[in-house]
Amino acid sequence: MGAIRRTRAATWSSASLIGLALVAGGCGGGSSGAASATAAPAKPAAAGVLSQSDVAADCRSSVPADGKPAPASLLSPPGRIAVLSDAAGVTNGFVDQTPGQFLAAWRARKGVDVEGENEGIEGEVYVTSDDTRIEFKLRKVCPTGSVFSARVD
Repeated sequence: MGAIRRTRAATWSSASLIGLALVAGGCGGGSSGAASATAAPAKPAAAGVLSQSDVAADCRSSVPADGKPAPASLLSPPGRIAVLSDAAGVTNGFVDQTPGQFLAAWRARKGVDVEGENEGIEGEVYVTSDDTRIEFKLRKVCPTGSVFSARVD
């Protein structure tokens, strides 16, 4: 599997990795008060797109202001999501889960084959269902959320 990961990782376009960097670029610029690091989301999740007001203060700068829902090609990923961009088979955005939580949620889902690894601050999740294969790369940007880049084959 390691050779497959290295080969597949090499096929990711520079644009997708730049997109992930742009999504993550807003991280860390929140207030420095201790309360923001432990603050609960401002309101419960509603159906639809995750918004900045749905997450803790220290995550808000990483959530796209004009986020869109996850495209159908991502097979309804777990968690609340805001998509920044979706072009050429690569989707970039924010999910309200850490890489480990995201991987565990996919593994709990029936009807899909899941492989992946969680390194704490970063993770990779490979999901296969019928003829669809999705590769998620995640990077934790706050205690309760991650930016992601997903490629659909």
